[in-house]
Amino acid sequence: MLTPFQKRKLTRYFNCLDTDANGYFEKDDVNRIVERLASARGIDEGTEAYEEIQGGIDMIWNNARVYGYSQNPNKVTLGDWLQHEDVVLSTEEWREEYMKAVTRGVFDLIDADGSGEISIDEYTQLMTAFGVEQGIPEWAFKKLDLDGSGVIEREEFVTIVEQFHMSEDLDAPGNYLFGPY
Repeated sequence: MLTPFQKRKLTRYFNCLDTDANGYFEKDDVNRIVERLASARGIDEGTEAYEEIQGGIDMIWNNARVYGYSQNPNKVTLGDWLQHEDVVLSTEEWREEYMKAVTRGVFDLIDADGSGEISIDEYTQLMTAFGVEQGIPEWAFKKLDLDGSGVIEREEFVTIVEQFHMSEDLDAPGNYLFGPY
Protein backbone atom coordinates (compact mmCIF):
# COMPACT_ATOMS: atom_id res chain seq x y z
CA MET A 1 0.00 0.00 0.00
CA LEU A 2 1.33 3.41 -0.95
CA THR A 3 2.23 5.78 1.84
CA PRO A 4 0.94 9.37 1.87
CA PHE A 5 4.43 10.57 0.91
CA GLN A 6 4.60 8.18 -2.06
CA LYS A 7 1.16 9.33 -3.18
CA ARG A 8 2.32 12.95 -3.01
CA LYS A 9 5.36 12.28 -5.22
CA LEU A 10 3.44 10.05 -7.62
CA THR A 11 0.72 12.68 -7.95
CA ARG A 12 3.42 15.15 -9.04
CA TYR A 13 4.57 12.61 -11.66
CA PHE A 14 0.97 12.10 -12.85
CA ASN A 15 0.49 15.86 -13.13
CA CYS A 16 3.60 16.04 -15.34
CA LEU A 17 2.11 13.39 -17.64
CA ASP A 18 -1.30 15.13 -17.71
CA THR A 19 0.10 17.87 -19.93
CA ASP A 20 -3.23 19.61 -20.51
CA ALA A 21 -4.15 19.45 -16.80
CA ASN A 22 -7.61 18.02 -17.46
CA GLY A 23 -7.28 15.37 -14.75
CA TYR A 24 -6.53 12.50 -17.13
CA PHE A 25 -3.40 11.04 -18.71
CA GLU A 26 -4.58 10.42 -22.27
CA LYS A 27 -3.13 9.55 -25.67
CA ASP A 28 -3.20 13.27 -26.53
CA ASP A 29 -0.85 13.86 -23.58
CA VAL A 30 1.45 11.13 -24.87
CA ASN A 31 1.49 12.68 -28.33
CA ARG A 32 2.12 16.14 -26.88
CA ILE A 33 5.09 14.88 -24.86
CA VAL A 34 6.52 13.07 -27.89
CA GLU A 35 6.08 16.12 -30.15
CA ARG A 36 7.70 18.45 -27.61
CA LEU A 37 10.67 16.16 -27.00
CA ALA A 38 11.20 15.47 -30.70
CA SER A 39 11.00 19.18 -31.47
CA ALA A 40 13.53 20.01 -28.74
CA ARG A 41 15.89 17.46 -30.27
CA GLY A 42 15.27 18.51 -33.87
CA ILE A 43 13.76 15.14 -34.76
CA ASP A 44 11.17 14.86 -37.52
CA GLU A 45 8.04 12.75 -37.32
CA GLY A 46 8.29 9.51 -39.27
CA THR A 47 11.97 8.96 -38.49
CA GLU A 48 13.40 6.08 -36.49
CA ALA A 49 14.47 8.48 -33.74
CA TYR A 50 10.89 9.81 -33.51
CA GLU A 51 9.54 6.26 -33.25
CA GLU A 52 12.00 5.52 -30.42
CA ILE A 53 10.70 8.50 -28.47
CA GLN A 54 7.12 7.43 -29.20
CA GLY A 55 7.88 3.92 -27.96
CA GLY A 56 9.39 5.19 -24.72
CA ILE A 57 6.44 7.38 -23.83
CA ASP A 58 3.94 4.78 -25.06
CA MET A 59 5.50 2.31 -22.61
CA ILE A 60 4.50 4.57 -19.70
CA TRP A 61 1.00 5.06 -21.16
CA ASN A 62 0.38 1.38 -21.88
CA ASN A 63 1.55 0.18 -18.49
CA ALA A 64 -0.60 2.70 -16.63
CA ARG A 65 -3.69 1.56 -18.53
CA VAL A 66 -3.04 -2.14 -17.97
CA TYR A 67 -2.36 -1.94 -14.24
CA GLY A 68 -4.85 0.79 -13.32
CA TYR A 69 -8.07 -0.34 -11.71
CA SER A 70 -10.42 0.99 -14.41
CA GLN A 71 -8.30 -0.31 -17.32
CA ASN A 72 -9.92 2.37 -19.47
CA PRO A 73 -8.38 2.18 -22.95
CA ASN A 74 -8.66 5.95 -23.47
CA LYS A 75 -7.60 7.63 -20.24
CA VAL A 76 -5.85 7.10 -16.96
CA THR A 77 -7.16 8.83 -13.84
CA LEU A 78 -5.01 9.74 -10.86
CA GLY A 79 -6.62 6.78 -9.07
CA ASP A 80 -5.61 4.49 -11.93
CA TRP A 81 -2.09 5.89 -11.84
CA LEU A 82 -1.74 5.33 -8.10
CA GLN A 83 -3.17 1.80 -8.44
CA HIS A 84 -0.68 1.09 -11.23
CA GLU A 85 2.19 2.30 -9.03
CA ASP A 86 0.89 0.33 -6.04
CA VAL A 87 0.94 -2.86 -8.12
CA VAL A 88 4.45 -2.15 -9.40
CA LEU A 89 5.81 -1.40 -5.93
CA SER A 90 3.89 -4.15 -4.10
CA THR A 91 6.58 -6.85 -4.15
CA GLU A 92 10.32 -7.04 -4.55
CA GLU A 93 9.83 -9.24 -7.62
CA TRP A 94 7.71 -6.57 -9.35
CA ARG A 95 10.15 -3.85 -8.37
CA GLU A 96 13.10 -5.83 -9.71
CA GLU A 97 11.54 -7.02 -12.94
CA TYR A 98 9.18 -4.23 -13.91
CA MET A 99 10.48 -1.03 -12.37
CA LYS A 100 14.11 -1.64 -13.24
CA ALA A 101 13.20 -2.61 -16.82
CA VAL A 102 11.13 0.55 -17.23
CA THR A 103 13.91 2.59 -15.59
CA ARG A 104 16.43 1.30 -18.13
CA GLY A 105 14.03 2.16 -20.98
CA VAL A 106 13.44 5.67 -19.64
CA PHE A 107 17.21 6.17 -19.16
CA ASP A 108 17.75 5.29 -22.82
CA LEU A 109 14.96 7.67 -23.81
CA ILE A 110 16.55 10.55 -21.90
CA ASP A 111 20.11 9.71 -23.05
CA ALA A 112 19.55 11.18 -26.51
CA ASP A 113 23.15 10.89 -27.68
CA GLY A 114 23.62 7.33 -26.39
CA SER A 115 26.64 8.30 -24.29
CA GLY A 116 25.55 6.23 -21.30
CA GLU A 117 25.06 9.42 -19.30
CA ILE A 118 22.26 11.94 -18.93
CA SER A 119 23.38 15.52 -19.31
CA ILE A 120 21.55 18.47 -17.84
CA ASP A 121 20.35 19.39 -21.35
CA GLU A 122 18.95 15.90 -21.99
CA TYR A 123 17.18 15.83 -18.63
CA THR A 124 15.82 19.34 -19.16
CA GLN A 125 14.47 18.40 -22.60
CA LEU A 126 12.39 15.55 -21.17
CA MET A 127 11.14 17.49 -18.17
CA THR A 128 10.21 20.42 -20.42
CA ALA A 129 8.34 17.99 -22.70
CA PHE A 130 6.44 16.87 -19.59
CA GLY A 131 5.53 20.51 -19.00
CA VAL A 132 7.73 21.03 -15.94
CA GLU A 133 8.10 24.74 -15.30
CA GLN A 134 11.18 26.58 -16.61
CA GLY A 135 14.12 26.52 -14.19
CA ILE A 136 12.83 23.51 -12.23
CA PRO A 137 14.67 20.86 -14.31
CA GLU A 138 18.02 22.61 -13.83
CA TRP A 139 17.37 22.96 -10.09
CA ALA A 140 16.32 19.31 -9.79
CA PHE A 141 19.27 18.05 -11.85
CA LYS A 142 21.70 19.49 -9.30
CA LYS A 143 20.00 17.40 -6.60
CA LEU A 144 19.84 14.29 -8.79
CA ASP A 145 23.52 14.36 -9.78
CA LEU A 146 24.44 12.25 -6.76
CA ASP A 147 28.20 12.29 -7.29
CA GLY A 148 28.45 15.88 -8.53
CA SER A 149 30.01 14.80 -11.85
CA GLY A 150 27.76 16.97 -14.01
CA VAL A 151 26.03 13.94 -15.54
CA ILE A 152 23.80 11.14 -14.30
CA GLU A 153 25.12 7.65 -15.05
CA ARG A 154 22.83 4.64 -15.55
CA GLU A 155 23.32 3.17 -12.05
CA GLU A 156 22.93 6.62 -10.52
CA PHE A 157 19.61 6.93 -12.38
CA VAL A 158 18.44 3.56 -11.04
CA THR A 159 19.17 4.81 -7.50
CA ILE A 160 17.30 8.06 -8.18
CA VAL A 161 14.22 6.26 -9.51
CA GLU A 162 14.29 3.82 -6.59
CA GLN A 163 14.46 6.73 -4.13
CA PHE A 164 11.61 8.49 -5.92
CA HIS A 165 9.37 5.46 -5.65
CA MET A 166 10.43 3.99 -2.32
CA SER A 167 12.13 6.50 -0.04
CA GLU A 168 10.34 7.99 2.94
CA ASP A 169 13.35 10.23 3.62
CA LEU A 170 12.19 13.76 2.82
CA ASP A 171 15.76 14.72 1.88
CA ALA A 172 16.46 11.85 -0.55
CA PRO A 173 17.59 13.42 -3.85
CA GLY A 174 15.45 11.06 -5.95
CA ASN A 175 12.30 12.62 -4.53
CA TYR A 176 12.95 15.58 -6.85
CA LEU A 177 12.94 13.56 -10.09
CA PHE A 178 9.95 15.57 -11.35
CA GLY A 179 10.75 18.73 -9.43
CA PRO A 180 9.34 19.79 -6.10
CA TYR A 181 6.62 17.55 -4.80
